[in-house]
Amino acid sequence: MISELGVSISDLHFCIMSLVHKHKPSLVEAKSWDEIEYFYIDLISKGWPLGDILSMIHFIKADAQLSNKLFACTSLDKLIISIYNPIELWREAIHIQYNKEKELWNFRYYPQPHHEPEHERNYPGNLLFDKFRDFVHILGW
Repeated sequence: MISELGVSISDLHFCIMSLVHKHKPSLVEAKSWDEIEYFYIDLISKGWPLGDILSMIHFIKADAQLSNKLFACTSLDKLIISIYNPIELWREAIHIQYNKEKELWNFRYYPQPHHEPEHERNYPGNLLFDKFRDFVHILGW
């Protein structure tokens, strides 16, 4: 019956979710790349093992194309990147974490709230920079 109306299941799901979840965006003002760098340097000085995330920050800061078009905010062990400022945490945002024990980077791209990540990838630590560029390219950023 739904197909007879010309409505797809995904469209119907979206409409229902819109009604059920009166979405209020979680907006966060982006920090400058220098502020983000100092945030992690401070945590590292207090014993947090976050040198790997700091290397990611240095990589982005050193690339003018990336540092000018990407915005970010921080969590203790997560970097959240978007092309928008302010950043909506669960819409068009990449969440990046490093699992030190497994030596794996986890990238999760959330295109819209109330949905599973559209893209999720795990990469070995030594492939971080190439894979980050590839991931950003896949998103068309």
